[in-house]
Order: sequence, then structure tokens, then C-alpha cells
Amino acid sequence: SGPPLCRNAAVAYVLAHPHRSDLRPLVNGLVVNQILIDETVWGSEGRRVLGRSPWLPVGCTLDLWSKLLSDSEPGVVEAAIQGLGLRGDQSRVPWLLEKLDHPQLRISARLALAELVRSQEDLIDELESFFLDGTNPLRARTEIPRVLSGVPTEGSVAVLLRRLATHEPELRFVVLKSLGKLRAHYPDLKFDADVVSEEVAVEAGRFIQLARLGLLLPGKGDAARLLLQAIGETQQLRLESVFRLLGLLYSSRDLLNAYHGVVSGRRILKANAQEFLDNILTRPHWQLVQALIDDQDIRNAWLEAGINPGEELNDPDEALEFLGSSCDPWLAACAIFAGGKVDNPAALPYLEPTGDEMLSAIEKVLILQGVDVFSEVPTDQMAALAAISREVSILDGDNIYRENERPDALYLVLQGRVSLHQGDKLVVEVGPKESFGTWALFDEEPRVMTATAVEDSRLLRLDSGEFNDLLADDVRIAKGIIRTVTRRLRELAGRVG
Repeated sequence: SGPPLCRNAAVAYVLAHPHRSDLRPLVNGLVVNQILIDETVWGSEGRRVLGRSPWLPVGCTLDLWSKLLSDSEPGVVEAAIQGLGLRGDQSRVPWLLEKLDHPQLRISARLALAELVRSQEDLIDELESFFLDGTNPLRARTEIPRVLSGVPTEGSVAVLLRRLATHEPELRFVVLKSLGKLRAHYPDLKFDADVVSEEVAVEAGRFIQLARLGLLLPGKGDAARLLLQAIGETQQLRLESVFRLLGLLYSSRDLLNAYHGVVSGRRILKANAQEFLDNILTRPHWQLVQALIDDQDIRNAWLEAGINPGEELNDPDEALEFLGSSCDPWLAACAIFAGGKVDNPAALPYLEPTGDEMLSAIEKVLILQGVDVFSEVPTDQMAALAAISREVSILDGDNIYRENERPDALYLVLQGRVSLHQGDKLVVEVGPKESFGTWALFDEEPRVMTATAVEDSRLLRLDSGEFNDLLADDVRIAKGIIRTVTRRLRELAGRVG
């Protein structure tokens, strides 16, 4: 009994000292029930404390954990998930795997699973099966390598190395990053040099292959430009993957520094990086890397590594068909959109409108690229933004939002015109391919203008909540936006100077 604040503090103290068995009876069914029926803020805090309990309080049943895991307060649920890991509650593993697809709970679920696997390593097999099951949500499957990156065992390394050969690019890169984290934080772990070397050769070959295909493709038109941009981004990812893979066999920090030197665009830094790599890499590895850096023929390096280079393509139509058959759905969609005559079911989500929408995801990408703040965001992430954008119709004279309202979305005009005004004073009028309300994605301050359709209009709406969820999932969107903002600040500083 006593004030709720003191009650919660006492419970927290007892739970923080699990070795004090004499204190455990103090956290009993009576105290727990007081917390559960407390509807004040102190009740919420108390439930969060209980959720992290490493044992079941005296006089309580296992139903307590079910109540906390279904609590209406997200913070309580997150604490209860953390408690699952602390208590080693393996019965909840399927539930935790399901929550890996939950925007607010995936991080807590990931940490709890890592805690459980550290205490019971045979759970790795269950995680690997979940990862391999293509019927599970892709977003949840990408969390499995991140779970294993927190389990520094040879078993985790073995599973991740086996999964390097996955044909799904989104999964392959996260596997590679997770292996890199294990290598960086636990240098005593062993990585199979033969497996890693073979993957280095594969990534290097894909880089060169894309470079050659890009030279065959036409460069005119929005579709062709988008394809070439996607190819360039994929090449960059391949090059980064080569260095990440080599970081599993050599010093990961040194290889990362060398990579940044190679892609810096500065002649001296690149030369220093090349000299460094020539000194530390074995001859086969240096041959592969040199072929990428200096655009040399990689066929001999491929053959030495035991990789079949295959036939070279020399026809633009063949190049489009080859890319359209790619296991990378986004790259394939760009190739088909640019004229590749091939059926690829994996690319269809980007090429066909969904529901009542008139535009496909790839058409939305071309439109969203006109928003300045997105100009540095990679095209595959632009596709993710396109997937959460919605087409809306507005009648002449209707308000889209009002001055002083809470900002909740960015808008881009597809058809029609929209006036932005303060009272009766017109500030600006925007038309097709122009955006407005952009800073609603980043700033919660009230709107400073009213937006009104001056004719029947069709808009593309990007919700700020969904945008921020996506931002939390992939740092490349944030990096692209930061590069844009940095460029604009430099331009402004240059004008002021």
C-alpha cells in the first residue's frame, strides 16, 4: 500500500534485485492487482515495471503476461515483450515472430528474440525456417538477420552465411550487414573464407555486368532515365557489398575506409585506397577489386575464382529482357517499363495500379522525383514512398487543409490547380507536377496557409505518419533527404558569402 509512486518504485527495486529472494514475496497478487486496476498514469508506469519482471510474482498466474502483452498502452506492451526475453519464455516465440512485422513493436520483438536465442541456441533453427518461408511478410523476414547479429555464436554465422545466396536483394543485403556487425563486434568469430570469396566474385561479376548492360541501353525518355538510375544505384550497392564481404575476412574498419576512398571521387584518396588494398588483399581478391575500380576485364578474375562468366549481351533488346528477368523486382520493373518484353510476376506490384488508383507505383516514382526534398533518395526507396502514397480527388472550391491545422501530409498536384493563401491573400498557386505542404513530413507546427482547389483536381497524398514509419525502416531515405538539405544549405551559404 501507499502512494502509487512509492509503490512503483518499491516494485522496481525488488525486480531489479532478483538475487534477493527474501524480497520477492513483497511483489504479490495483491500489489499486482492494485497496479492493474489503477487507471492513472501511475498505473501505466506500474504495468511497464511489471512487464519487465524476470519472474512471475507470488500469487499470480501466467495470464498476467497475456494481459500485459495486450495492454492498450504501447509502452506497457514493449516492456512485456522485453520481459519475455528476460524470463526465457520460449512459448511466445511464434507470437514474437509475428510482431516483427509490427511498426511499433518490431524492435522490442527483435531484442527479445535475440535474448531468447542467446539462452537457447537451438531456437536458431526456428528463426531460419521463418526467414526461408516466402509466405511470411518480407519486412518481418528482414528482421531475422538483425536478431542473429545480436547472437555472437558460430551457429548465427553459419546460418547467415548459408543465406547469403538468397535471390531476394532486400534480404541479401541485410544478411550481409548483419554478418558485418558480428565481425565488427566479435572479431574472434570465424567466417568460411571459401564461401565469402565465392560471394565476392559473384557480387563483382554482377557489378561489371550491370555496367556493360547500361552502355547498351537508350538514355532518352523518363523510363530510360529511371532505368539507368536504378542500374547505377544497384551497381553502387554491389560495390559496397564486395567491400562488406571482404570485411568479413580482413579488418572491417580498414575495408570500410578503403571503400569510402574509392567512391570519394577524389583522385588522391582513391589512389591511396588502391595502394592500401593492393598491400593487404590476396591476389585473387585484389584482381576482383581492381577490375571494379579500374573498369578492367573481370572474366579472368572470375575464371580463377571458379565462376562461369556466361555469354556477353550486345543487343539493347536483349539487355532489357535480361534485366526484366532479374531477381531484383524493382530493377526488373524499371527494365520492363523501359520496353523490356518479358513477364516477371515479381515486378507486377510496381507496374500495375492497385485498387481505385489510376497510377502504378513506378509512375508515382517519376512524379515524386519532382519533389526537391526527395531528389537524392534512391529509386527503390522512392518506390516504397510511392507504395504509401494515395490518389485523392478534390472538387473546385474545397479546402484540402486549413491554416493552423495540424500538418498530416504532403500533396502533389496530378491534375488541376490549388491556391495556397492566408485569409484572402493569395501566396502562390500550384499546378500539375508541383508539390505543397512538404514540411508536414518533418515539422509538427500548425499549417501557416490554407490550401484550396481552384478547379476540380486530382492529388497525390503522402501521409506523414506512414512516411515516418518508413523512415524508421530504411536509413537510406533519411540519408537522401539529408544530402538534399545539405546541398541546399551549401547553395544558400554560397549566395550569402
